[in-house]
Amino acid sequence: MSLLKQYWSQYENRNKRYRMMASGQPLDELTNDGGYFTGDVSIGTPAQTFTLDFDTGSGDLWVADSSCGSSCNQSQSFNTADSSTYQSTSQSFSITYGSGQASGNTGTDNVSVAGLTATGFVVNTVTSDSGFPGSPFGGIFGMAWSSISAHSNNPSPTLVQTLQQQGQISEAVFSIYLGLADSNVNPTLIIGGTDSNFYTGSITYYSLSSAGHWTISWDGIQVNGNLYTSS
Repeated sequence: MSLLKQYWSQYENRNKRYRMMASGQPLDELTNDGGYFTGDVSIGTPAQTFTLDFDTGSGDLWVADSSCGSSCNQSQSFNTADSSTYQSTSQSFSITYGSGQASGNTGTDNVSVAGLTATGFVVNTVTSDSGFPGSPFGGIFGMAWSSISAHSNNPSPTLVQTLQQQGQISEAVFSIYLGLADSNVNPTLIIGGTDSNFYTGSITYYSLSSAGHWTISWDGIQVNGNLYTSS
């Protein structure tokens, strides 16, 4: 921990959102809002900025449409008419979560995260939602595979797949540092790889159970010498 704190103290401007660390990977500093890991995302031209929940359990990006009004619980909304790069796909959008539901329309636009911009990325604009009262975010950025998105019958590339295809990152990879309770280092989203400033040792890779959610098969896990089994 002391090494992380020492490293982070080099940065005097605490309000600077995006940082390029020693690893060379673009980073987005996140906020842990009661279990929601939120960060800044810009959409459209000129950019409209939102605080979105980076959700590894879903595969869709959505924000409230400016026409939503009282039908939405979000404090931020996207005006598609103000963006010169927004294109409607004439598709509808509907998704149900364990805690709520959202529906609206689908289009494409420029989406910027951690200083990188994915052009022509799928953006869903919500005209009705429920189950998110008082939420600390203006929408959800699904970071799971497209196979579980609301458009799984015609899936589009994920954020990192799009950025790789457009030549902005070399690997279609992202990682998240969740942060520690006794650390002043905020949770961080790393685009295009990993950052060794946030871990020690080597990374062990496991095959996914399926290319949908980030799930693996396991028999147990050992933490501080204690073994916890799946049974």
